[in-house]
Amino acid sequence: MNRRQIAWFLAILILVAVCAGRTFSNSNEIYRQMNLVTTVYAMIRKLYVNPEETKVDKLFQGACRGMVESLGDPHSVFLNMEQNKRFTEDTQGEFGGIGIEIGIKDGILTIMSPIRDTPGYDAGLLPGDRIIKIDGKSTEGISLYEAVKVLRGKVGSKVVLTVRHPNARNDVDVTIERALIKPPSLASSMLDEDAKIAYVQLFTFTTRLGDEFTETLEKLKEQGMRALVLDLRGNPGGDLSMAVRVSDAFIAEGPIVSVKGRDARNNRVHSATRDGTFADLPLVCLVNRGSASASEIVAGCLRDHERALLIGERTYGKGSVQNIFPVGEGTALKLTTAQYFTPKDLPIKDDVGINPDIEVPMSTDTLMGLRLQEREDKLRGHYKPGLSGLNGNEPLPTERKEVPEPETPKENWDEPDELPRRERVTDIQLKAAVKILRLQLNLVSAGATGQ
Repeated sequence: MNRRQIAWFLAILILVAVCAGRTFSNSNEIYRQMNLVTTVYAMIRKLYVNPEETKVDKLFQGACRGMVESLGDPHSVFLNMEQNKRFTEDTQGEFGGIGIEIGIKDGILTIMSPIRDTPGYDAGLLPGDRIIKIDGKSTEGISLYEAVKVLRGKVGSKVVLTVRHPNARNDVDVTIERALIKPPSLASSMLDEDAKIAYVQLFTFTTRLGDEFTETLEKLKEQGMRALVLDLRGNPGGDLSMAVRVSDAFIAEGPIVSVKGRDARNNRVHSATRDGTFADLPLVCLVNRGSASASEIVAGCLRDHERALLIGERTYGKGSVQNIFPVGEGTALKLTTAQYFTPKDLPIKDDVGINPDIEVPMSTDTLMGLRLQEREDKLRGHYKPGLSGLNGNEPLPTERKEVPEPETPKENWDEPDELPRRERVTDIQLKAAVKILRLQLNLVSAGATGQ
């Protein structure tokens, strides 16, 4: 690049900045920094030992990536053409992989939540697990999009994750077979037929959740529902409008969530838009370290309106808003532009999260035991959402439900004809929620009878 080209390049950069409406307090400083960039660019193009690595688009995309990385925000990233295409595929609701939501927490690749009924979930991955290696290669310094790239693969292929469970000392290797991921929205049941305490677990806030959630509540109402446990544990979030709709089902009026950015003119407040169909329904909300983003919006709203008691563990902490801006030639800029605020104008801070009203910690051993217990109950044909863990101390029958013969030969099947009895595990967080609701219903009944 000769001097004339450098001059033209510098002029273009300044023109772009001015057209974008930027105000510079010191134009000399801008000129100096622009000159620094063009000087480095020219030296690389002229002197770097391998000219094949000095393609113009590669160098400038690297400069863009470096600018975004200098923000120190793991949620903001410059997407090249391949990454942008992959991100678009990720948001369509179906994708190939192992079924985990990941993030960078404290500089370490961390599982926000495994998605229900996916290979990652069935393999025993837990919220808060640190991914130390992928196929034997360290994840130190890896970006989210680099991690996604190596976790993806052909359906049926396998990947080995070296993970460190929360509070565990030793790492474990987990081999997982990739599959086509179709995230479910929710599951429900009537936990207590006598007290009519219902249970709804939301797995992820997909665009189809709203109608399913409304229909589920109406069905439970027809069954005589008098109280509800709303389970947001392990829910990594999703569509903002679905979080607003779920909250709106329990809030008669007032704000649900505020979105605030740098320009106050673009701030938005989402409020209840109709009478809360279940505005007086006794409600407990379960959260844990896998509850993130849209889950935290719902939890914060229910807490601030005093509509629900939060039980469990501190949430993940993902309260920032990212927008995608196409920037030409198939690339895009994913940039943090705003933050979520609860109805009491409290920020949902990244890496801080929301503390429950009643903290009930769950050990890794208990979580793993519940996961295994759920799988065995499904094989026996006795699984029911919530009840598998709530009735942890009550042994279930050992007879096996009739299932089709597996495709593999019987001698190679790793499931026995009869599953042995094992000591059952109790979901202590869910149990605490049910106890509180039973007490609340008893108080309501006592008040109604004047006792």
